[in-house]
Amino acid sequence: MINKLEYSVITDPRYLHQLVVTNNSPENISLKKIKFTTNVNIQQPGGLLSQNWQSVKKINRDNLFYDYELTLSESIQISPGQTSLLTYAPDTDLGTLKVGMPPRDICVEINNEPLAILPISLNGISQQNPHPEFTSRNYHADWGQYANKKTADDEPYGDINSLNYAFIGFNEQGDVFALDSWGDSLDLPKIDLARRRTHYLDFNIAFGGWTNAGKRMDTVFSDMANNPETRRKFVKNAVDAVEVLGANGIDIDWEYPASKDAANFVSLMTELRAEFNRRHLINAKLTIAAPAGKHNITVFSPAQWQEIALQVNEISIMTYDYFGAFSEFSDFHAAVNLSPQSPHYKQEGENAYFCITKTLALYQQQGIDPKKLVLGIPNYCRSVIVNELGPYQGLYQPVQGAPMGEFGQEGGIFSWNEILKKLRHQPSELDKLNATDWQFYDSQHPLCKEADMCLLVGKLPDNRYVVLNFLDPNGAYRRAMYARSFAGTMVWANYSEADEHADSFMNAISYGLENRPYHFETQVNLNTRYEGAGQHTSQRKTELITKINTHIEELESDQKRNHIIFNVLKFVANFLPVKVELLLLKPLLVAGLRKFLNVDGEKKNIEKMSVLGEVAKSHTARQVEAIISENFTTLNQHRNPFKRLLTAILPRSFIATTKWLQTDSFKMVTKLMKVLPIIEEKTTVANLGNVQRSQPSCQNTNSKTTPQMIIDSQCGTKDDYTSIWQLDYEEPVNSTQAKASFFSGSTRTLLDRDPSLSTGNSNSIKM
Repeated sequence: MINKLEYSVITDPRYLHQLVVTNNSPENISLKKIKFTTNVNIQQPGGLLSQNWQSVKKINRDNLFYDYELTLSESIQISPGQTSLLTYAPDTDLGTLKVGMPPRDICVEINNEPLAILPISLNGISQQNPHPEFTSRNYHADWGQYANKKTADDEPYGDINSLNYAFIGFNEQGDVFALDSWGDSLDLPKIDLARRRTHYLDFNIAFGGWTNAGKRMDTVFSDMANNPETRRKFVKNAVDAVEVLGANGIDIDWEYPASKDAANFVSLMTELRAEFNRRHLINAKLTIAAPAGKHNITVFSPAQWQEIALQVNEISIMTYDYFGAFSEFSDFHAAVNLSPQSPHYKQEGENAYFCITKTLALYQQQGIDPKKLVLGIPNYCRSVIVNELGPYQGLYQPVQGAPMGEFGQEGGIFSWNEILKKLRHQPSELDKLNATDWQFYDSQHPLCKEADMCLLVGKLPDNRYVVLNFLDPNGAYRRAMYARSFAGTMVWANYSEADEHADSFMNAISYGLENRPYHFETQVNLNTRYEGAGQHTSQRKTELITKINTHIEELESDQKRNHIIFNVLKFVANFLPVKVELLLLKPLLVAGLRKFLNVDGEKKNIEKMSVLGEVAKSHTARQVEAIISENFTTLNQHRNPFKRLLTAILPRSFIATTKWLQTDSFKMVTKLMKVLPIIEEKTTVANLGNVQRSQPSCQNTNSKTTPQMIIDSQCGTKDDYTSIWQLDYEEPVNSTQAKASFFSGSTRTLLDRDPSLSTGNSNSIKM
């Protein structure tokens, strides 16, 4: 019969708790006694379960919990499908956390049977671990309920198997306390109940970060850990908090230990593990959030890192915040690889290691098992202000500061949720920047491909530029695929997630960890001037097709002129002196002229352009731009016949041609060619698609003129420019291939090595 009963706990902002007992059996149930444990002193009890109490036993256990046993003078009858409630206002008079947690270990006596444990109501939550072979961790920041109104109820429990609650406070003396007792009292009970329902969720409490009552956490950690007495006090209080809050373990986020702290850090890890073992919490989890920079990593010796790895379950590496408003030059803050164009690429110091590939390689060089390493993924952007865009759209420029970020955050930080709203032309926190001429470059654009991140650039009212760099779910998916070679992933943080699950990082990461095909469609709203695939022809697209038609007309005109030139030069060749050494020159000259003037192929070129014009009508403006970029590269190659004529002839008969260059016939030819209008230097389509072919790779705009779209095929191959609207994808490589392909000493990403993982997003878009 006990299996037909279940309990649930309801908490609300008024600090009222309700213990609900539900009868799922087809028969009436007689409830006589209920027993449970909680950390609160129950005050003002109400509800059916509090009526007619014969006795209430309350035992203080280790000054952490109260054990309650409630016996009723008369049994309560609970009908089928009905519930009975115990409502109370918790008074947290134990410890310093002051967070009332739900009752646990609930037992009931029904129908005069012995006390039996009551199961919790699942409330529809799955009990199947979504990723049993990997860690999928999310940080739940306690301020998320204020910032983006993301509470513990919004956590994607079906996608994660580990949740770190950030943060629990502490001080130099080793005291542990709630940083926000009101907010913590709302979220922590919900997370504890989710842990009970799932059975697989690791719920860990995190200490550190940058949030601790306004004090610098590196100093607080250093002072606490340096003194053996305060360190022992912290260890005891931290493990007490684990037990009181119903957590599975502890996460230490010390940013960052200095050289003088290295030994104390190792001692802290050793003592935390020893305290878990002393209390027989053998399955307790101990994790750390570890630095990504070379300097902070090498603070510890390889031997110290190996000792740390013995004590902790996992090392979550914060592979983000490499660059930002604090940097000299703008760069991607969570790059897979540094771009060769980056000023940091060739450096030998700290900045040279500011990318994922080098960070993880450095950890493995310390002798740490890759299966202990968890890859950090940021679902937020960093932004900076620069004076000029330069050749790389604001990248690698001197940083002039950062705008005020979302909800007043310093450092120009915006959540993925707000970025996505901006990309889809919805009201966004980014609107407060008052920027215009926004341009979006996805992670497969040549500017972004090495980093595997996206770029969003806008012009500020003071004529400076704001440059935002961030991941999208496609980038999160590829990192999750990579993390299959390690322990898994960690995401900072819950409050930055998209409102819709389909747009979220955790959804994409689930696909990656499961090695399933995935593609995220950003659905960029380009306003009425820029339409997506399948919609009506946009103004920009019409302009581009007009340029194609104009080019066809120019080719037809060139065909006529080239025939004239060919016939004239062929006639002039007849005046060449007839000498033995020149007998072979005339046919070679005629052949060279025919080849260089493309007399035979001109008609085919016209036909090709006509076909492209028709194809362009069924493509988006971006795709038309790519067509121009891929097919007009030879446009000006026949604009200087004299130069190409010499190139064709000189290798054939250098001596004979040299002699001919000294004759009157040559002089007559040059005079004739000077008056032909076709010889004039032209740049008829040099601006087609805003492709500036004379510039170096990726240098496709200047700081004052922002093109409507930037696609430069010199920056990449044809495969780099498949449409952002493409919905098809190929099956990814299997995990064995992925392990062999990723980051094996090359600066190329897996997408360069295995195109099957590419979803084809590689365009820049003007909004």
